[in-house]
Amino acid sequence: MYRSALAWFHAEHGDAAVAVELARAEAEVGRDAATLHTLGRALSAAGNLDEARLALDRALVWGVADARLLYQSGVVCQALGDAEQARHHLEAALAIDDSFHPIEAPAARQLLEGLP
Repeated sequence: MYRSALAWFHAEHGDAAVAVELARAEAEVGRDAATLHTLGRALSAAGNLDEARLALDRALVWGVADARLLYQSGVVCQALGDAEQARHHLEAALAIDDSFHPIEAPAARQLLEGLP
């Protein structure tokens, strides 16, 4: 649990390599949606987008209605050039809660506007 919190912090504000190390260690213990979301966020911060997408896709399989998870998945899909999936995830995130995060919700809208 603490590794996930630290991993998330490092992915957002610190060292992406540390975030990945912590998130991978936590994923060895549990493969729940939250842990996989953290792993996907850490991998994304480190630039490992293909691995990040796999982790986020595995998190989405749990069926948790989590706007931040959907947003992160949309960001990664957009970065990988998959506009259709990016749009799907970003719209789903905003449909759950159009103000789910003070930075990420407006960023989701902006990303959607830029998609083909």
